[in-house]
Amino acid sequence: MKLDPVTGPVPREKFSELVEAPHGQAVRMIRRYDPYYGRKEGEPFKWAVRFTREIEEEGYGYVEAATEEEAEELGRQLKEKDLTWDVSDRYGHAVFDGVEPEV
Repeated sequence: MKLDPVTGPVPREKFSELVEAPHGQAVRMIRRYDPYYGRKEGEPFKWAVRFTREIEEEGYGYVEAATEEEAEELGRQLKEKDLTWDVSDRYGHAVFDGVEPEV
């Protein structure tokens, strides 16, 4: 964490907001920049944990054709916006991305 010699973890342009903050709000605002501010060493607090996973979607559309071959050719020409999308029951493996303090 980069510390300003005057304002500490708070950017100088945000410091006046802290000074003018209503009673009790300044600590919450400071913790946006330094989540450990005002906490005892080892004190637990809430963290947001982020995962991502791929979700498979299936798109459906319609074409009119006389043969299967013609239908396949026309189907390949459909645009994503022309399809109705449903989320399938197949999900990718969730991957841990990181954490950040809950402020």
